[in-house]
Order: sequence, then C-alpha cells, then structure tokens
Amino acid sequence: MTLKVLCARSMTTAVNALAAKFTRASGQELDITFATVGALQARLAGGERADILILGAPAIAKMEQAGAIVPGSRKDIARTSIGDCRAQRRTGAGYLDRRGIQANAARARA
Repeated sequence: MTLKVLCARSMTTAVNALAAKFTRASGQELDITFATVGALQARLAGGERADILILGAPAIAKMEQAGAIVPGSRKDIARTSIGDCRAQRRTGAGYLDRRGIQANAARARA
C-alpha cells in the first residue's frame, strides 16, 4: 500500500530528503503531492483524501477544529522563521527598528 501525502510546497526539499530515507528504512512507498497550502485545502474540501498532511500549524489547527483530521494526531515536525527586508533604496531611519518592522507586518496583513 502506498501512503498518500499532501505537503506544503515550502517543505519540498526537506520532505523529499526524508521520504527517500523513510522508504529505504520501511519499504513503504509514498505518493507525495506538493502544492500551496490553499491549493491543498481546496483539494481536501473537494473530497480528496490523504494518509498524511504536512501543512502549517494554522491550517492544521483549523482542520482539527472542523473535525477534518484525527483528533490528537498532529505532530510538530519543523519550525520556520520569516524575515522582513526591503530594497536598499527604501532604507532609512527607523525603517528596520522594532516599530518599523511591526508597521510593515501590519500593512502586510491589511
């Protein structure tokens, strides 16, 4: 039996490396689909099923609240950091201090 995996595209390199090791160790084949989290959520909402989901914590939490995944099956496997930067021409006093970064984040969410 092949395990079907739906995985966030941002995890492609790490998951491909782990998948090869997993298959060698277990003999279990994997069918991995990489896509954006939104595209994967749409596929799942459309009725597609998977044995394993590798998505960001917010997406998993939302699915857990909706009863779409097995309760308690979530395992955190990685962490990521996100940076904020601007082209050189936009630098200036206060741009990359704490308040500047918070303002940039607020504008990005808007």
